[in-house]
Amino acid sequence: MNQALAKRPPPLEIARNAGALKVAFAQNELMLTTAAASELKIFIFDMQGYLKKEYRGYSNGSHNLSLNQMNRGSYITRVIPGNCVQTLRINVQ
Repeated sequence: MNQALAKRPPPLEIARNAGALKVAFAQNELMLTTAAASELKIFIFDMQGYLKKEYRGYSNGSHNLSLNQMNRGSYITRVIPGNCVQTLRINVQ
């Protein structure tokens, strides 16, 4: 296995450590904190790549998005505040 790939943290850890964006997911709630107020886009895809939920709005630096209405399972989430992009995998319970 390529050593560079073996040492990379999981996607959620990458998102948490990004300077302009901090992402946390707990109890089916996506919690985002950005360095500054900005336009916010969130796209949630199922594991086959189909768009299941889309959110567009304006964040004042902190934003929470409840995913309680989503079916249980794994999803890929793309968070775009301003010109920063973070992608992570979440598990809705």
